[in-house]
Amino acid sequence: MELQVIDATMGYGNKAVLKEVNMSFHTGEVTCVLGRNGAGKTTLFKSLLGLLPLQQGSIRLDGKDIGGWGRRQFAQAVAYVPQVRGIPFPFTAEEVVVFGRTAYLSPFEAPSHADRRIARECMERVGVSHLSQRIYTQLSGGEQQLVIVARSLAQEPSFLVMDEPTSGLDFGNRIQLINQVKQLSQDGLGVIMATHFPEHAISCRSRVVMIDGGAIWRQGTYDTLIRSEILGLLYNIHLEITY
Repeated sequence: MELQVIDATMGYGNKAVLKEVNMSFHTGEVTCVLGRNGAGKTTLFKSLLGLLPLQQGSIRLDGKDIGGWGRRQFAQAVAYVPQVRGIPFPFTAEEVVVFGRTAYLSPFEAPSHADRRIARECMERVGVSHLSQRIYTQLSGGEQQLVIVARSLAQEPSFLVMDEPTSGLDFGNRIQLINQVKQLSQDGLGVIMATHFPEHAISCRSRVVMIDGGAIWRQGTYDTLIRSEILGLLYNIHLEITY
């Protein structure tokens, strides 16, 4: 499947943050979005998720304009892993993952045995089955993030949008999560991930989108863009990359 952004202007009210945005994402691949703080990554993601109306242009899924889709229909195609993982109530990890099935339930419908089976399968898929009866708020940051990934998978989406998913994680949990991202793309999911770590693009052998100056500055593959001179220009620093 293909998710396309066509001639889009994105912003807030009358203020445009990103202009002339044209890009496409495909299932079975990872795209890493890079840029300095304030470059427009959050604006891009809010627009992709339908949380921020486009000022101009369109977003299409396999050629169909998704601008008029309802939240349930959209959630069945695109899932979101936020940067903030806070869930204040003492639900078990399995109950948190079952929440992902609400995209298929009517407002007062309870999850079925099939919904719970799908949730358990998603937990197994990301390696957190052993946490199913643990209280979510008592899990470590890395465990919580993997549970949220499982919740997103329970929506059975084609695309997964991840906003700096390794934020606040230690080195080991960061590696574990990136390994899960690679596996998900190999399983056929399209992953769109904002990150402050260019090495994630190398690890995932991903496509790269670089945002700067209110526009999509460069697009391409990790091996053509994750280079010293290009990253130096993007982040206004001097560095050397050794492969």
